[in-house]
Amino acid sequence: MKNKKKYQDILKFVGIIALLIIVNFVASKKYVRLDLTADKRFTLTDATFNLVTKLDDVVEFKVYLTGDNLPAKFVEFKEQVRSRLEEFRNLNPDNIEYEFIDPYAVENHEDFIRELTQKGLQYTNVSEKTENGTNQVYIVPGVMVYYKGRNYPVNFLNTEITANHIEVLNKSIQSLEHNLTTAIRILKKSKKDYKVVGFLQGHGELDGRYINDLANSLSDYYMAGPVMLTDTNGKVQLNALDGVDALVIAKPRNQEDLDAINNIKRQYFSAAENIDDKMLSEEEKFVIDQFIMRGGVTVWMIDQVKAEMDSLRVTNIFPAMINKLNTEEMLYNYGVRINNNLVEDAICAPITMQVGKYGNKPDYKQVQWVYFPMITTNNEHITTTNLDPIKLNFANTIDTIPTLGTNKTILLTTSENSKIVKAPVRVGFDVAINGVDKSFNQGKKPVAVLLEGTFNSYYKNRIPPFANVVGKNESKTTKMLVISDGDIAKNEFVKGQPLPLGADMENRLYFDNKKFLLNAFNYLLGDEDIIQARSKKIQMRLLNRAVVHEKGNQIKAINIAVPLAFIVIFGLLYNAFRTRKYARK
Repeated sequence: MKNKKKYQDILKFVGIIALLIIVNFVASKKYVRLDLTADKRFTLTDATFNLVTKLDDVVEFKVYLTGDNLPAKFVEFKEQVRSRLEEFRNLNPDNIEYEFIDPYAVENHEDFIRELTQKGLQYTNVSEKTENGTNQVYIVPGVMVYYKGRNYPVNFLNTEITANHIEVLNKSIQSLEHNLTTAIRILKKSKKDYKVVGFLQGHGELDGRYINDLANSLSDYYMAGPVMLTDTNGKVQLNALDGVDALVIAKPRNQEDLDAINNIKRQYFSAAENIDDKMLSEEEKFVIDQFIMRGGVTVWMIDQVKAEMDSLRVTNIFPAMINKLNTEEMLYNYGVRINNNLVEDAICAPITMQVGKYGNKPDYKQVQWVYFPMITTNNEHITTTNLDPIKLNFANTIDTIPTLGTNKTILLTTSENSKIVKAPVRVGFDVAINGVDKSFNQGKKPVAVLLEGTFNSYYKNRIPPFANVVGKNESKTTKMLVISDGDIAKNEFVKGQPLPLGADMENRLYFDNKKFLLNAFNYLLGDEDIIQARSKKIQMRLLNRAVVHEKGNQIKAINIAVPLAFIVIFGLLYNAFRTRKYARK
């Protein structure tokens, strides 16, 4: 009996050893990690997995967010960076290398930090409260990425305009995977691989000043710049859009506005006949139409009603008039109609206005401005996943028109508490003063529509505006985005410097206009994999400072005492169990 039990024990021992050897062998060949966090913060997206595992050469990361002087609130951020890079290296140990370098540990560190700044990394000073007061610490929150003799700087902090460092760190951690993989994509790409995004000019559209941030952000993925449909003599060129992959038509103007703009230009430029902006002509519309027929992507940002905040600086009320842009029939043909109305939404951004006087001084107050709807997305489409609110200025509603071969997806809508007012309409501060009422109950209204599929030419069964030119009547499969707000892509200025797109300096707010538009361009141009990392949400689990300050010692005592008490109780129970078990024998 004893020999049989001994034999069974030996078999069990050998089996356990064999199982451990097999498990270790499998683990050495295949990396497996379970992510039990609610927001899947340690799980890389499929796009990142494919990018990193398919690297054909070494990518080196030199991280400068480290050192003995690193503020406590950045220590967790540093560990998040280390965790992402370690995940990368586990996926491809042969081609991922990283090191953390303390800039202040380098000899002549001031020159070294200046050199990093010249390469594109930004240093920042952080105020940290200590027992002896406030301590100013300079850090370099960034990484230089190297690949095949090329390098690219990645700045971790999404500072934008908010002063809330917790929000900054949260957004920066959310963007970490996206920023690191974007650097790899940029370094892997050659110029011939870049698609071209053209911003149409010549019709009063938003120019380089007002699309500065969007164009710069797009340049990480594409070649972005202005395009004209005419030559220097004002003659429309049929091949003007050759080589362009996506055409952006951002806030064209009507002829009355253009005449006023041209008159101002003539005061500063000579040869005014070569700089005059004009409404879209039939010839130019034909060039755009045939661009779409060849499979070109288009993004329309249209104000169908003329309404500007600048008008309220002159008077407290102005008439919002219908904008005749010569694009209405063309868009209707493709499957959408931007209506001649304005949206008023109870869920809206605030503005600061004078509501009276306090003694002899003006009394300013923040009021909700119903013409600036804050759009909260429903996350049903990849372009609107995990977005913060998007701000629109004087938006119009959009109707979809039944067309064969085209699928239409509503990407952005107003809130349930909205209503529409038909143009022409008087716009004034009285709406802000009186507030919303029961009439704000007309439900959600579409303000951005995605069209995918094939389109019929606007000039099908029409005589083309060019002699001896025959155009295509049906397009290749392509995509189109129509937004009923020309200012969605417009960045503001402070002291002559452009702000990040979506920044509201007056109210210290930041809207997700840029993130939505970048998602949209990535989707339209077939780069959906980039969106996955950008749309990742990570929720920071932060301590309540007030509670920690009040009950910190009590919490520490509980955290130490409870585990020890548990171990003691378990030991006593286990010892009592063994005593009773063997006492019976």
